[in-house]
Amino acid sequence: MCLDTILRSGFAIEDLIGCKVLCVITKYTRMTTYMWMFCEGFYLHKLIAASFAEQKSLRMFYFIGWVFPVFPVTTFSILRWYFADEECWAIPVNPYEWVTNSPNLLSLILNFAFLCNIIRVLVTKLRATHTNEPSQFR
Repeated sequence: MCLDTILRSGFAIEDLIGCKVLCVITKYTRMTTYMWMFCEGFYLHKLIAASFAEQKSLRMFYFIGWVFPVFPVTTFSILRWYFADEECWAIPVNPYEWVTNSPNLLSLILNFAFLCNIIRVLVTKLRATHTNEPSQFR
């Protein structure tokens, strides 16, 4: 994960501060990607399930996409600093990796649930009998 990024960037693994900073930045940007995927799925779900009602404020999505990842990445950094600080953080230590991987996995599971519900809503709307509409519009 982080080790590939560090090796490609030209940092030496012996440069512990640069290695740790780059690893934290990599984890943050990866988590923001997953959180923004979750925000897009949630927004689409709200549009479809709420009969095409548009979201008034996007502040919640900005918080989920940009601010929320700070908390797991900070927790990961503190845990790594206290308990496994002897090497570069790019070398994974499994218990601490789950601090950042579990929200990413949860966002994928929720996006799958959103997808299933969106498909369910669209199929039920298509199957509804519309006697006033000609079949070509359906």
